[in-house]
Amino acid sequence: MRKIRIAFWIFTILFSLSMLFPAFSAILGEKETVKFITEHFGYPAYFVFFSGIVKVLGIAAILIPGYPRVKEWAYAGLAFDLISVVYSSIAVGDSIIAGWPMLIYFLLLAGSYVYYHKMNASVSTAATDTMSPKLQ
Repeated sequence: MRKIRIAFWIFTILFSLSMLFPAFSAILGEKETVKFITEHFGYPAYFVFFSGIVKVLGIAAILIPGYPRVKEWAYAGLAFDLISVVYSSIAVGDSIIAGWPMLIYFLLLAGSYVYYHKMNASVSTAATDTMSPKLQ
């Protein structure tokens, strides 16, 4: 159980940090971020702030204990965000090779998600074992 919990937090913290830095630059309206999203991808300027806020809310939902249904939606939303970035990159003519760093994001997200479920499964198994009398 301890190894699962440690793996979950490693994946989750690394993923959270890797998503929060670009989210904060989008929220703060840093010139390079706004220029990249609006000029390179062609999205409207208001989308930059919105995408940053949504990322922060998704990370908060993953980090705050409890609320399993909200966590599932947050994981799905962040996966959709990553998929959208890859699709947008390909749609504007970037090579598929240019999007390889997104694989790291996907792996961190997948690791967090898998270990979240393993952690919940081991907690529910432990709770079931202590609540039910053992039959011999």
